[in-house]
Amino acid sequence: MDTKSAARTLDLFEAFANARRPMTLTELARQLDSPMSSCFQLIKTLERRGYVFSLGARRGTYPTKRMLYAFEKIAQHDPLKMIFQDMLIELQARTLETAILAQQVDQRMLILDAQESSQKVRYTPDIGEFHDLHSTAAGKAILGAMDPEERHQFIETLALEKLTDITVIDREALETELERSAARGWYVTRGENIPDLCAVAVPVRVKGQVFAVGLGGPFHRFITEIDRHAETLMEVVSQLDGAE
Repeated sequence: MDTKSAARTLDLFEAFANARRPMTLTELARQLDSPMSSCFQLIKTLERRGYVFSLGARRGTYPTKRMLYAFEKIAQHDPLKMIFQDMLIELQARTLETAILAQQVDQRMLILDAQESSQKVRYTPDIGEFHDLHSTAAGKAILGAMDPEERHQFIETLALEKLTDITVIDREALETELERSAARGWYVTRGENIPDLCAVAVPVRVKGQVFAVGLGGPFHRFITEIDRHAETLMEVVSQLDGAE
């Protein structure tokens, strides 16, 4: 369960990111589905800390650059960047497709980083977005890295939503696919999460944590190159041997 005050603060900054303009207290309260009094106190707290500034009651409030500068300093020392960034860049350069890094959060897969393809038609993930485990290549790679008994019990708890016509929602069929994928070393989705998206992924264990590194692209282009992309992916990821 989210902490209410933290969730509301994040919702506020996301509201500004979506609106891309100053917003009045009334607009913010509506966006946050929050009482005006609570929203006012949140704005005043952020204003006193230097994270937002006021343009007047009628013109609204807008964030300062303080949050941007704070996150830039954080990003410069991101431990995952030091481990994975060169790998993602190499994968994108060698395959010309989008390379991603993901990790499990509760019962979903979270995209942590990406190197986007430069091709006009490409997979464009949003950093911080969540997807189901059972329908994505990265999610399957994470499931495949689990101990078989642990995985079986975990899959029993998943709500296997049918996102496209070919999403695998039968638990036994999913486990069979994961076993077959583990044997060959890589995992795939062929339009099971997004109809026109194809992807491959492999699990990577670093410092005791399981991550998934993957490649994704439009179905019509990617489908004929799956084996080659999977081979490249396994070759590049093998460079992390010993990162434990």
